[in-house]
Amino acid sequence: MVKVKKRWLLFITILPLMMYLIYSKWHEGTPYGKKIYSPNNEFYYQRYRVFTPEEWVPFALPGSAGFSDKDGYVRAYSADGKLIGEVFADGVPRAVVFWTDDVLAVMDGSRNNYGDGRIQLPSTAELPW
Repeated sequence: MVKVKKRWLLFITILPLMMYLIYSKWHEGTPYGKKIYSPNNEFYYQRYRVFTPEEWVPFALPGSAGFSDKDGYVRAYSADGKLIGEVFADGVPRAVVFWTDDVLAVMDGSRNNYGDGRIQLPSTAELPW
């Protein structure tokens, strides 16, 4: 009976740790495309694609968008590589990203509960003239 309690205790302590590690690896994503710098080169953004279960299916399901349906994140960084913010994007390849005065705007064509698609920058991203 004591062995069973120890196993359950071990299972209960290891399960949250494993779930956290899996989530953090999923959230990390893989870079998609290249770095795009702001007009004044003080910031850049990088698109990241996250793992989806459809990647394990060896064929496309009828009605699926396939390649263009990859979800992920758009992350903004300062020129020295410090993370400023991130926005979840439905369909990373087709998301439109553009620089405004002090905001990186991400338009992915959907209304989601992950925020308004803007990353506030610490200073202006435009050229001074």
